[in-house]
Amino acid sequence: MVTGASGFIGSHLLPQLVKGGRPVVRLARSGRSAQSSPSMAGTQVAVGPSDLARIDGWREWPDRVDALIHLAALNPVRGDSDSQDEARLMQANVEATHALARRAASEGVRRFIFLSSANVHAPKRTGAISEADEPAPQDLYASSKLAAEAAVRDALAGSGTEAVILRPVPVFGRGGRGSIAALIRLAASPAPLPIANLHARRSLLSVEGCVEAIRLAVDAPEAADRVLLLADEPAVALPEIVAVVRATLGRKAHVFPGPFGMARSLAGAFGRGAALRRVLEPFVVDASAARAALRWQPLRPPLESIRLMVESGDVR
Repeated sequence: MVTGASGFIGSHLLPQLVKGGRPVVRLARSGRSAQSSPSMAGTQVAVGPSDLARIDGWREWPDRVDALIHLAALNPVRGDSDSQDEARLMQANVEATHALARRAASEGVRRFIFLSSANVHAPKRTGAISEADEPAPQDLYASSKLAAEAAVRDALAGSGTEAVILRPVPVFGRGGRGSIAALIRLAASPAPLPIANLHARRSLLSVEGCVEAIRLAVDAPEAADRVLLLADEPAVALPEIVAVVRATLGRKAHVFPGPFGMARSLAGAFGRGAALRRVLEPFVVDASAARAALRWQPLRPPLESIRLMVESGDVR
C-alpha cells in the first residue's frame, strides 16, 4: 500500500512496483478525487479518511497488506504561509504518520517504509553527513519529518512491524519542483550568471534513484529498523549544474565570478533567491550505509541525470 501515490515520487514509484509483479493499493483520502493517470495503471485504490490521523477507525483496510510505503506529506513551497505553520505541519506530517504506523502494526504489516528528509541534518563545512550525525533540522518542514521519524518508532515499538526510514537529499526529475528544479530552470535561462566562484558542493538524488531505493527497501533484510541517507554520487557545485544544462541546450556556460550579493539579486529577479541561498552551503551526504543495506547503487551521476532531463524537454 502506498500513500502519496499521486505525488512527484509516488507517480514514478507506482509503475516500478507494478512492473515488479506486486499487487499495489494506493491509499487516497476521501473528499479528494481518487484521480487516475497512466502512472497508476495496474493499481487498485482504497479511499481512506480525509485526515490520516483518523485512520484507526477506518473499516476498509485492505486484506494482506505486506508493506506500507508512506510518501504522503505536507511539503509546502518555501515562502508559502504553510511553510511557517508549525501546527499544520505537525498535524499533517507527525500525527498522521503516527496513526498510520500504529494501524499498520495492528494489522500485522511486515514493513513500514517512511520517506523522511536529509534536511533533518544541518550543513557541514567539512566532511560528509552520515546517519551518525546528530540531527539539526534546517526548517519547520524538516523538524516535522524528524518528529515523524520518532512517531514511527514509537508506534511500532514492541510490534512485529519493521521500520525503514529513508532520508533522501533533494530529489529532482520529471515533474519535480523545489530548489533543484528552480535552479535548473534558472540555468536554462540565457542570463549570464555571477556564480563561477560558488564552489560549495551538494548531494542530489534523481527521482529514478530514489524510486529504486524505495523499491529495494520493501524487502532488503539488512534495512530492517534502519535510518538510511540517500544520495547520488558525486556531489556537485552550482556552476557545474549551469554548465551541463547550457551545454545540453547548445549554449556556452556564461558564468563569471561575482559577489554573493550580485548572485542573490539576480536569483531574486527570477524568483529563486531562496533556492540559490540554500545551495551556497555545502551539503554532502555519505550514502554508503544505504548502498550496503539495500544493495542499492545510484543509477548514474547527477549531472548525467540532469543532462537527460534537459534533453527530454522537461525544464519548465
